[in-house]
Amino acid sequence: MLLAGHVIFAVSLIGSTTGTLVLALIARAQNAAAAHTIYDAISTLIYAIDIPLTLIALATGIALGLRGKWGIFRYRWVITKLALVLAIIFTGWLAVMPATQHLINLTAHTLGASAGRLGIAGWQLPGIAVINILFAATAAVLGIFKPGGRARRLGLVRRNGSASR
Repeated sequence: MLLAGHVIFAVSLIGSTTGTLVLALIARAQNAAAAHTIYDAISTLIYAIDIPLTLIALATGIALGLRGKWGIFRYRWVITKLALVLAIIFTGWLAVMPATQHLINLTAHTLGASAGRLGIAGWQLPGIAVINILFAATAAVLGIFKPGGRARRLGLVRRNGSASR
């Protein structure tokens, strides 16, 4: 049941982030007033859906690692999945939320203009969404195929197999 929940929340994050991407692209083709409303909706989507999905996917992944045979730091693919989910969290915190707020502020002050005239600022959110979709999709593929072997224990085992101090 935990595995099913993990898969559902992790894959739902791909869909939710794709929704953010589509909305951000639609906003670029609108006037500033409509774009402002769309960016405000994106902000709500991020707080109401994206953040909870990401945190639940992280929590269920850690729980699976602690309870299952794969562990959290035992296999490279699990470590990579953890790094990708953490990258999604930090990308959201450091880039998605500030970019969204910047676009909300920018469109609030240019209500008569076209949102397509936002320049590079209007492309930040779609670009970041694509990166997060790639991170989440890569994590999903890793969970399916489980490539690579065990992670090495750094400095704990010598070539001849004896423990080092």
